[in-house]
Amino acid sequence: MNRKLVLTFAVAVFMTAISCESKNNNKEANAQTTESPKEQSDKKITRTITGLVSAVQMGKDGYTAKLLMPTGEIISVTVSRVNLKDPQQYKEVKEQDILSVTGEQWEMEKEIQLTAREIH
Repeated sequence: MNRKLVLTFAVAVFMTAISCESKNNNKEANAQTTESPKEQSDKKITRTITGLVSAVQMGKDGYTAKLLMPTGEIISVTVSRVNLKDPQQYKEVKEQDILSVTGEQWEMEKEIQLTAREIH
């Protein structure tokens, strides 16, 4: 009887060790295939937008325009010659102008940003 008890205990310990090893391997595999929120937010989204310029802040290479979208959201668009596919597309805007651009969307401090690559 003592032998059966020892053998049962040894099998239980062995099975527990195998089970824990399997769980750790699954966690490592999942960690390699899943993306962190930072990686997800770093993916580039190309978007074309048209909106009403509500504010313009001039910079050394261009400007940032706050666009009021028809949906009510506000998007900060950075326009500079160096970021445009064709630098000759560059044009300045003022408040109340309509601006249409295509570029990469990203987020900073929970605000939607867009780096203009084309002006339409």
